[in-house]
Amino acid sequence: MIALHTLFLREHNRLVKELYLLNPHWSPDTLYQEARKIMGAIHQIITWEHYLPRVLGEDATSHLMPPYKGYDPEVDPSIANVFAAAAFRFAHVTVQPVVTRLGPGYTTNSQHPPLPLHHSLFASWRVVQEGGIDPVLRGLLLSPAKLQTPGQMMVEELTERLFQAQGGMPLDLGALNLQRGRDHGLPATSLTSPLTRSHASRGRRTCWSVHTRSSPTSTSPHGKNQTQIPTVVRYPGFNLAYSLHCDSVILYHCHSGFKLLGSSSVSCDPNSQQWSSIPTCQDINECEEQVSLCPQNLECLNIPGSFICSEVSPLSAVSVVTAVMVVIGGVAALLLLMFFYRRYFPKKEELVNARCCQGKS
Repeated sequence: MIALHTLFLREHNRLVKELYLLNPHWSPDTLYQEARKIMGAIHQIITWEHYLPRVLGEDATSHLMPPYKGYDPEVDPSIANVFAAAAFRFAHVTVQPVVTRLGPGYTTNSQHPPLPLHHSLFASWRVVQEGGIDPVLRGLLLSPAKLQTPGQMMVEELTERLFQAQGGMPLDLGALNLQRGRDHGLPATSLTSPLTRSHASRGRRTCWSVHTRSSPTSTSPHGKNQTQIPTVVRYPGFNLAYSLHCDSVILYHCHSGFKLLGSSSVSCDPNSQQWSSIPTCQDINECEEQVSLCPQNLECLNIPGSFICSEVSPLSAVSVVTAVMVVIGGVAALLLLMFFYRRYFPKKEELVNARCCQGKS
């Protein structure tokens, strides 16, 4: 974003210089406001004529956004809450996990290689010290948006490592988006939630999402279609104050670093009003793989959901305990040896005193 902000700022300043040459009598404030209006128009043209038709499609764009017919004071220009808090965030699933940086010939530059996304967040110093905005803009021109797939709607750079490079605990952008929707009280047509605390304490990192099938219809005696109201039952295995139509399906998936044990979908039996068994997640031990994930000089340590590469400690816990036991055993043996020596081999002074006492007697 800082690359685009800098680009728009430079264009704004260029327009101010050109406007001043055409209108030297304009005040600085007039030059600023006129250049600002032009930049706003450029941004609108890029968004409405080049971006939205590729996101919504040509037919939907022409239907939902007809040609401009002039200013209408009766039109409400405010933004819907559901758009600002939820729909507007759809672009998060189109973000690539790597920031591509290219050289002057649009080729890979060894001085400015591709950058993991979490290393570029809040790192404006890279623009100053690593070639400016030009390598980033070249990479943006040749980098397509990430393809949305059911297996990965949002990359792990955003869900597992958000702001990690700045220190502290990394955040989850997907979780922030969900919480924002709850804060704004948005109506949910598709619910997604983590497990309750009781499940999390057992090491299960499962998420569930609800997908409702279309309700069956029946024909009334008057010839009109009536929607049958499906049976409402409790969510399976959750201590939540939610209920769910029995004709829905709950899909389960595990976070990265865990594998799903059991069926990925849970359905409800309309006759017994019971749900099928709930799957669980098991941690994947990445360190047991045949191909080592860490360099030769580092040791792989498995942690829940991931792994870390740490330096091999010269003194392991076993070696430290062994050394302590050896020292304690050596001290005990030395004390025992001194005790027996003092008991069975008395000193010369004690022998002399004993002889003197025997002679006097």
